[in-house]
Amino acid sequence: MQGFTVQGDLSTPSEPLGGYPLDGGLPVLPTTPNLSPTQLDGTSIAADYVGKSNGRPGMMESWTLEVQHQITPNLTASAGYLGMHATHLHAMLNYMNDMPDKYMALGDYLGWWAIAPGPNGWSGNSLEPYANFSCATGCTWPISEPESQALRPFPQIGYINMDSYLQNLGQSTYNALEVKLEQRFHNGLNILASYTFSKTLTDADVIQPYWSTLQNGGAVQDPENLRGEKAVSSEDVPNNLVISYIYELPVGEGKPFLGNTSKPVSMAISHWSVSGIQHYVGGQPISIYGATGIPGKNSSVRFDRVSGQSVKNSAYKNPLNFNPASYTTACETGYFNCNAFYDPNYITNRDPAGSPAGGNPYRFGTMPRNSSDIRGYTYLTEDFGISKVIPIHGNIKANFRAEMFDAFNRHIFTRPVSNFAETNNTVGQIGGLQNGPRNVQFRLDINY
Repeated sequence: MQGFTVQGDLSTPSEPLGGYPLDGGLPVLPTTPNLSPTQLDGTSIAADYVGKSNGRPGMMESWTLEVQHQITPNLTASAGYLGMHATHLHAMLNYMNDMPDKYMALGDYLGWWAIAPGPNGWSGNSLEPYANFSCATGCTWPISEPESQALRPFPQIGYINMDSYLQNLGQSTYNALEVKLEQRFHNGLNILASYTFSKTLTDADVIQPYWSTLQNGGAVQDPENLRGEKAVSSEDVPNNLVISYIYELPVGEGKPFLGNTSKPVSMAISHWSVSGIQHYVGGQPISIYGATGIPGKNSSVRFDRVSGQSVKNSAYKNPLNFNPASYTTACETGYFNCNAFYDPNYITNRDPAGSPAGGNPYRFGTMPRNSSDIRGYTYLTEDFGISKVIPIHGNIKANFRAEMFDAFNRHIFTRPVSNFAETNNTVGQIGGLQNGPRNVQFRLDINY
């Protein structure tokens, strides 16, 4: 069964307050949808297509193995492996109307008119895929429509939106070593330390694939070779260490030290405890993007990595010294060493002679979607607390607590801008902090 929703709009006449005279009734609104298969031909409006298998829920399988050992009655250690494999994930991978890869060899000729294609121009054979493809008037496209459009699988249409929220071609793998040490409450001490060493490979980073490409540029390069799209995830965190603990100080009433002091002293030194949570996480990968595109393709081209060049700018010291006056000054004062990345299709790289008369094939960049060695800043944070229980009368007690979040006031910067397009003068700029400043708070509770 197929259904349609028709929406009609009524525009107010030129007089804003005039409105429509109701005596004659409202204009007739459309009651049937436009089902013409040619309604988007020759326009810049994206056509929509949803495949029959799209929207199928993702599938995931996982497997675990863990070994535990009791070191003492209250101290245990464990080590385990966790593996996961997921398929049919939401991913913006299929660009069904991209020009086939084999035509990239035409290079500059892709920009020639389809009616007079290179290298012979008007004296050669037209590349128009059908009659009335392009002409001065009355055709699908204007007479200057290039070869790249004529070589698309559906040349009468531009971009075909296959809805990244319904595409389900993505897959991922996750492998992790997990180690844990736990001291159950004994002699006033409770401690839990856990470390995870992991790797996430995927071609489908998030549940909203389109917005992922806007945020970090991790978009597909070659829909004809999806094997080349699998790389470390934008959310990959190889090292994750968390330590949490609470310790009742062994002094005062009922404790080994100073347990028989006078009542005023005992009230001051008894029932104190300290606690903390320390969290250390490795940085996440940064996608390098913004390379020159290829005519006839809506996918994203990546850069080449230049051998021997450091990714980080050796002169970079302080994000406040960033100079956005131009692309050149951004490269001089920003986080990245711009010489570490080569744009394969930038005109002076693809055609050193500077003559776009013909040839000079286009090609894809050699960098992966994400590189495991190009990462943002490590996340380091320590939170500490100290508390005291104050007996008042009978079952009435006060609980005083002082807490310090981000105790060392660490500066954890956001990812630097990684759009290396030649027109972008913010490349390498760090725009802020992931965390806030040190925060100290005091709390007093009365329990009764």
